Amino acid sequence: MGRKFVAFAGLFGCVAMPVQAGVWSEAPLVASPAAAADLSSGISTTKIYTHAVDWGSDDGGAVINGVTLVAAQRTAGDGVLADLVGSNFTLSGTTHTFQNNPANNYDPASGMFDMNDDFLFSGGAGVSPFQTLTLTGLTGGVEYIMSSYVSNGWNGGIEILSADDPGFTSITTDRGDAAGPKVIRYRYMLDPGDTDIVFTFDAADDANGFHQYGFTNERLIPEPAALGLLAVGTFGLLARRRRS
Repeated sequence: MGRKFVAFAGLFGCVAMPVQAGVWSEAPLVASPAAAADLSSGISTTKIYTHAVDWGSDDGGAVINGVTLVAAQRTAGDGVLADLVGSNFTLSGTTHTFQNNPANNYDPASGMFDMNDDFLFSGGAGVSPFQTLTLTGLTGGVEYIMSSYVSNGWNGGIEILSADDPGFTSITTDRGDAAGPKVIRYRYMLDPGDTDIVFTFDAADDANGFHQYGFTNERLIPEPAALGLLAVGTFGLLARRRRS
């Protein structure tokens, strides 16, 4: 597979930087007390979000650490296979909304409890639990982190999550193991000029579909110091080329 590049324009010229495949990871979250549960999510007003969504919310969206997640409630009704479309996102393949989730083990005083007490999922005879989440309005050559927040209490459903950016990487995970809630993250950078990414959620066993509670997509902005170092590195590279 050929390498793909993003150009960095500095004061001294332009250097091609390789675009690598994104990286999947997952980490446990804290269920209680409330402050610790919200803090463990990593959601913060200091971050820049292109997307912050509370799936299936019936109360206007959860507020976590001062960040309001937009409510994305299915309006067509349960059992109706229809895309859920919002600002710069589309979720396809979920057919049902579950309100007031009794298996939500977060502290009821936390924003994470609010996000996890409703969710979207696939269900019904003959319905394949295959879902896609498309994010649009992104910028090529910029790093992002997509975070999908998963409640616990649904262990045993093995899921395969993948992304269609360079490399087509994937992760196989339990949709919410008995050890507690967790967050599944994907750190990625799109090709120059690319503005969209598609995530897929596929069940290893069709009897176990993925539950969509909420997600964020964070845009990573390099610190000024890091930009300065990059500019210095660019200057050094160009200087070496001139001497050769």
